[in-house]
Amino acid sequence: MHLSQRELIKGRLIIFLLLGVKLFTGIESRMDWNVECPLKCACYIGRLDTENFKQVMKIVNCTKAGLSLIPQNLSSSTEALIVSSNSIKDLNLPPRMRQLKYLDVSNNKVTSFDKQIQKLIQLRNLNLRSNFITSLRNGQFSGLKYLINLDLSKNKLRYIEKHAFGGLNYVQRLNLEDNNLNILENQWFVGMPSLKWLYLSRNVLRELKNGVFDTSNHLDTISFKENKIRNIEHNAFFGLEQLATLDLSNNNILSIPSKSFLKLPNLKKLNFDGNPIYRLVQETFCNLNVSVLSLSYMPHLSVIEEGAFVNLTKLISLQIHDNQKLVFIDPNAFDNIPSLRNLYIHNNRLRVLPHKIIQSLPSIKVCHFYSNLLHCDCNIDWMVNDIMSKNHTSIMYDGAMLMCYTPPSRYGLPIVSLPQTNETQNCVPMTIPIYDKNYEMSIGEELRLECHATGVPEPNITWMLPNGSMLSQSIKYNRIEVKNKFILIVRHLQKSDSGLYACQAANSEGFDISETLVKVINKPIRIIALPSTLNYITITWNGTKYWSMISDYQIHYREAKSRVNYRIVHLSPYSRRYTFSNLKSYTSYEFCIVYVYSTEMYPVDCINATSGKALDYLPGITSVNTKAVAAVITIVVMIFILACAIMVVRKFKRRKSYSSTTDEEDTFVTTQIPLENVYQPNTYMCSSKTSLIRAQEQ
Repeated sequence: MHLSQRELIKGRLIIFLLLGVKLFTGIESRMDWNVECPLKCACYIGRLDTENFKQVMKIVNCTKAGLSLIPQNLSSSTEALIVSSNSIKDLNLPPRMRQLKYLDVSNNKVTSFDKQIQKLIQLRNLNLRSNFITSLRNGQFSGLKYLINLDLSKNKLRYIEKHAFGGLNYVQRLNLEDNNLNILENQWFVGMPSLKWLYLSRNVLRELKNGVFDTSNHLDTISFKENKIRNIEHNAFFGLEQLATLDLSNNNILSIPSKSFLKLPNLKKLNFDGNPIYRLVQETFCNLNVSVLSLSYMPHLSVIEEGAFVNLTKLISLQIHDNQKLVFIDPNAFDNIPSLRNLYIHNNRLRVLPHKIIQSLPSIKVCHFYSNLLHCDCNIDWMVNDIMSKNHTSIMYDGAMLMCYTPPSRYGLPIVSLPQTNETQNCVPMTIPIYDKNYEMSIGEELRLECHATGVPEPNITWMLPNGSMLSQSIKYNRIEVKNKFILIVRHLQKSDSGLYACQAANSEGFDISETLVKVINKPIRIIALPSTLNYITITWNGTKYWSMISDYQIHYREAKSRVNYRIVHLSPYSRRYTFSNLKSYTSYEFCIVYVYSTEMYPVDCINATSGKALDYLPGITSVNTKAVAAVITIVVMIFILACAIMVVRKFKRRKSYSSTTDEEDTFVTTQIPLENVYQPNTYMCSSKTSLIRAQEQ
């Protein structure tokens, strides 16, 4: 018997240990919890295992229970309440829920919540995702002093008062994604000294101002992806000394705010994917400590200039793929990038990968270059040799996926099928134009053409103008500039600038030329005259393509068919109409919009408009007869006297209370009074007076 008791005790201990192991390892997720459980809910002791919260708790789970209100008969010992995916509008919690640590009210219809939530002093996780909350007031979460995770994503938030998050001293994760926030306030984060992860994706933020994160020196990750950010001030990230990950992808950023990143000494991951950046200029990324940098899916990126990446000593992975307009990376784009191992430049429109790029990256291990428009001449021989070399084991190129695009004789061939060469060969140059085959532009606009080239030895570039001029070096003269040899700029276009422009690349092996035809036409402006008055004429115009260009325009006007000099009106940049006063009546005027550059003038559009006639604008009576005026006045006076007499007679009759009249007498008196003369309609009187007054004014 004694032995059996020992065995029984041992067996119970084993069962208890097994249950504990199952509970904490997730093999058995639930145990019975004997409490009154709300209808359609489950009450149990189990391990709550979410992304941000993992703990064994007393759980009430009312997910998809068809609730419109939070159950009020909850046990006061409840530690986790899940009422996700119901139709709850008001977050009215029952009292005495001081043990609650986890509250999930996601996917409901909550628009507001009462102060009862502030009494949840043990709450660690609050999930209000996918509701209809539009604003947060000051002190909205005061009392939740131990809260760690706050999720307000997918709401309708437009307005957050400055101290709405006050008192949340231990919050580490704040999710405000998928809302309608258009501004950030630095006061939001003053009361959140422990904040590490901040998610602001898919809002409508347009700029990041200085000092927003002055007090957020513990932030590790910020996501701004899919906003409308266009401007980032130099000190916008000041105070983020511990920031490691910054996501600015899919915004409206036109240039990299390089100086802003110098305030981030511990930045490791930086994402600029999907921004409308056209080029990476010299020292775009310089002296940063990032290890992962992504510049992919940019719709307009076309050129990476010399020295765009400088002194990035900790950079390990660089992603510049899926940029459908990227045609050129300068051979000297990388300078002092000693640790780069992975270079992803696939799915672009690159014609060649200069060998000098690979030579400048001593630690490179992986280079993805497939799905580009490869030009398979001797410029690519070094890669063929490197891939096919029996001793080559250092770099992975995905050689089987590299296909030739040009010349036509090699279209579609994998580069591994090309013959190997033992010596470096010289190559005829190939131009890489970054312009269209033809342009139609307006007078006054700016023409900007860019052209690069490849070849061995490195070719020289010469620009040829329609007038036969050839420019082969950086120069700036009058309206024409050649910038860094690769960019031709012609400002304030004139009709004489129309013609064929060409970029020529030449070396000792030969030359290559790319051309474009430019046609300069009048500005598409059309003048419209509005209905004129006595001595005023208003004109308006439309069709301007660029607002700023109107600053170089004037209005010239004079009487039509006159030989006098034009009078001139200078237009402001945003003018769209102008009124000319003190003109002669019933006179035709000529109005012209003229483009002006230096001493040259180009009429764009002209119109004739006539001012109004003098007689057309004299209202009322134009001449008055004295006798007629006297007759009218006499009639008015007589009517007034007659009306007064009738009133006196009526008053006298009321006072003769001692006598009565017969019906015949009443009838006689009534019929003798000319009522139609007393109650004449006053319309004619008013119109007569008005006519007299207008006549006198004239």
